[in-house]
Amino acid sequence: MIQLIPSIRAFSLEDEPLFVFGIIMLIILVSQIFLQRFRVPSLVGYILAGMVLGPKGLSWFLPDRGIDLIGTAGLLYILFTAGLELNLSEFRKKKTHSLLFGFLTFSIPLLIGYFACIYILKINFLGAILVSSMFSTHTLVAYPIVARYQLQKNDAVGATVGGTIFTDTAVLLLLAFIVAFHEGKGGMVEMVKITLMAVGMVTSILWIYPQIGRWFFRHNSEDRNSGIVFLLLLMFTAGIISKMIGLEPIIGAFLAGIALNRQVAGNLILHKRIEFLGASLFIPFFLISVGMVVDLKLLLEGKSAWYTAIVLIAVAFAGKWLAAFLSQKILSYSALQRKLMFGLSSSHAAATIAVIFIGYRIGLINIDILNGTILLILISCLVSAIITESSARKLALFENENPLDVPLQPDRILVPLSNPSTADRLIDAALVLRDKKAEKESIFALAIIEENGPQFEQTLLRTRKFLNELTIKHAENEKYLRTLIKIEVNVVSGIIKTMKEIQSNTLVLGWGGLPTTSDRIFGNLLQRLIDEAFEMVVVTRHRQAIHNFKVIKIFIPPNAEYETGFISMVHKLIDLAAAIQARLDIISEKNLSKYFSLISQRARISCEYRQIAAQNWNEIVLQPPELGQIDTLFIYVMARMGTLSFQNAHENLPNFLANLHEKISFIAIYPRQSPMMKQTGVIPAEEIFIPPISSRLAKFKEILTRVKILKKHI
Repeated sequence: MIQLIPSIRAFSLEDEPLFVFGIIMLIILVSQIFLQRFRVPSLVGYILAGMVLGPKGLSWFLPDRGIDLIGTAGLLYILFTAGLELNLSEFRKKKTHSLLFGFLTFSIPLLIGYFACIYILKINFLGAILVSSMFSTHTLVAYPIVARYQLQKNDAVGATVGGTIFTDTAVLLLLAFIVAFHEGKGGMVEMVKITLMAVGMVTSILWIYPQIGRWFFRHNSEDRNSGIVFLLLLMFTAGIISKMIGLEPIIGAFLAGIALNRQVAGNLILHKRIEFLGASLFIPFFLISVGMVVDLKLLLEGKSAWYTAIVLIAVAFAGKWLAAFLSQKILSYSALQRKLMFGLSSSHAAATIAVIFIGYRIGLINIDILNGTILLILISCLVSAIITESSARKLALFENENPLDVPLQPDRILVPLSNPSTADRLIDAALVLRDKKAEKESIFALAIIEENGPQFEQTLLRTRKFLNELTIKHAENEKYLRTLIKIEVNVVSGIIKTMKEIQSNTLVLGWGGLPTTSDRIFGNLLQRLIDEAFEMVVVTRHRQAIHNFKVIKIFIPPNAEYETGFISMVHKLIDLAAAIQARLDIISEKNLSKYFSLISQRARISCEYRQIAAQNWNEIVLQPPELGQIDTLFIYVMARMGTLSFQNAHENLPNFLANLHEKISFIAIYPRQSPMMKQTGVIPAEEIFIPPISSRLAKFKEILTRVKILKKHI
């Protein structure tokens, strides 16, 4: 005991890494739990904690190599995730509005800020440009509020989100030239050199990284741990490349995020892991390290710090409000939409911190500017949340005067499983297809064991182990996923009975994945399923993760729009395309784009689509895809025999799909259709919906043509 006391006294808190990391973890936990109850962004807590506990506060811990290392990674991570979270499809769809608002919200704050910095704050030329560029940035801190009110499809929201791409890119490129001038590389030759290298880097990253990303996720979609490591490797590589050509590493990280945007957009599990890693480690460490630089005494005692902060805050809000006002007038938006745009674009966080911190580190700005910027970040995030909440609520009430139809039953997807090697992909497909508004269990993984099957006990134990492992693998989605075991005499009747019990409206099957079947998927079991289950049936054979596809080609037969389940099928297809940011190609004889447009507007889901006219659907649907289209998902809309949309080609489609090259990915969808009239004493549905005589004649002509060809050869 006597020997233990001196060792305890010799324990130095600020030099002990365990103490430092323990306190930081406590700060992260308290900021995420306590502040969120008051709707205060957790980044406020991180910065305040760094200010209070850092070397210029209570001095509980000092900057060291560990904090600097993780903090530097956090700086890159902030810009990397900013690029990942941009909605590029929304930008492409509302390109004109986005570019206009992006230009105004970049140039107006830049001009106002420059004159304020020169004539009011008396900052030198380069410092004034850097600080005024900070006014041009904005972070969509309040975007979750917009999502909660389902306003993502509103034109004002789309323009603001798209404008973020313009502003962040322009500010980071401007930062590159500011740093180059500051380091004495402002000559014409040097500037041309930097410009050429920057253009080369931008082009290379935006072209090469998506190719590498698609290749990696195509061959490693089953490995759920390597994806995040792969993304981090590309992020740091882009940062290193940017540093090597004389630019700031954050520029490379931001470009890497944009380049890999599509690969992450539809991968729900990977997206959650990226958010977790950033929110629990990298970003908090960086924000705490920023707070440690802030001089708390100057804020409490110095008048110049408060004077600087007031000027920065006033200029920041004035520039963003004026940009929103001019955009409203030019684009003919309402006053509520202007208020919403201002609320979304008035918060300064990610890029603002990065720009100012770099400026302070290279000596372009003083501590007063840094302190004032921290106050700007804290106040702008709070004001942004308040304004966005108020305007979004009023706008949602205005748009919901004619409420959407409420579905009669919840969206529930049943996924029968038998093959462990394909189970993960089927669950991933169901996760993408599920209704994103559903908060409770919406996916049911079903394993059916035949009651009289061989080795019943061993099969039951193996199945339970398999489902337990599946639950662990998909722990991130345990809120939506539920596993079921059913003991039935017959597999098909077990699936039908389970669909009725859980009120399932969608059945997802794997190609060749039904239990105990010796046929391919379009054998007897599937035929019995589609005859007895009139809900939507989705049969999938995708050779890579669904989020990796760039284009979705949908072959829709004539009269499909008159089927009962056409609207719900289109809704799921639009939801799928929006989730993975893929383009929809609608291939049909009739122009069906108006249906997609109407359903997209009513569901408030934004996706890119185009209509491709088909002269003869029965011929074009049986044309095999080219082998180079491995990044295209082909969706064939099927039809049950005797229904309105049933065509001659549907008889040949099963064999056609079975003979497709193994690298081609496809989905066959049977939309929900009304039950046929059986034993009712009226005319059977099979006789009511006889295919048109013209199609029968076409088939007869085809047979005659083949007979003539055979005669010539004979």
